[in-house]
Amino acid sequence: MPGKLYEVCGYPGAIESTDANHNVFGELYKILDQQPLLERLDEYEECSDRFPLPHEYSRKQRSIELVSGGSVVAWVYLYNHDVSTLQQIISGDYLGG
Repeated sequence: MPGKLYEVCGYPGAIESTDANHNVFGELYKILDQQPLLERLDEYEECSDRFPLPHEYSRKQRSIELVSGGSVVAWVYLYNHDVSTLQQIISGDYLGG
């Protein structure tokens, strides 16, 4: 997806970018029964209504380019805080470095 990736505190934080040279790479999953799983993921990411604002992440639908070609609209969790003091992961791949 278009964006920049940062090292937060032992976990990744992605933000949006309009620069075509900035991409975040990850895994894409097809979820059949979305609502219960998204509710659990929102709890895990602490961005449900149960947690105080501002949340560290926000869940948004974004267009995702597939390696095999084409694109899909998918839910992503975007980092919701200042990244000016964080280390950017230039490759956009958290596991690959």
